[in-house]
Amino acid sequence: MSEREDALLVELRKVYDEADSLLAGWTCPMTAECCQFGASGKEPFVTSIELAEMKRGILKTGRRPEGPEKRTKEGERDKTRVCPMLSKDLKCTIYESRPLGCRTFFCHRALKGDKVPHQRWREMVRTIEDIARRHKKQGEVGRPLGRILGKCS
Repeated sequence: MSEREDALLVELRKVYDEADSLLAGWTCPMTAECCQFGASGKEPFVTSIELAEMKRGILKTGRRPEGPEKRTKEGERDKTRVCPMLSKDLKCTIYESRPLGCRTFFCHRALKGDKVPHQRWREMVRTIEDIARRHKKQGEVGRPLGRILGKCS
């Protein structure tokens, strides 16, 4: 990892810290439904800099992602498309390094805290895109988390 990338990751973590503080008071029943992209119909898209942070989280765990697809029966794709970073006990193995899309509470089961200022949230997304643009050429182009994780081990 380069000094330049390290500096960009520090910028990213500041955005994550702000996002976490904006969502203070929100809670989740920890069903991990949001981590089953096929079942929820939603999948976070990640930028290049978010992927770099996730790779750091993966290195810390010493665990490799299971890949973007699991097979339930020979030749049949698992329709739940479970995030490769979800542990068997339904916990994110890279929780501190999870991308912005995984820090939201879009599930209908989430219990709301203070109202999230959507304008500020959009500004944070644009800030992350700017960091990613400086990280890699077209790094701001989001890619589906479940699919891209299979390539980051």
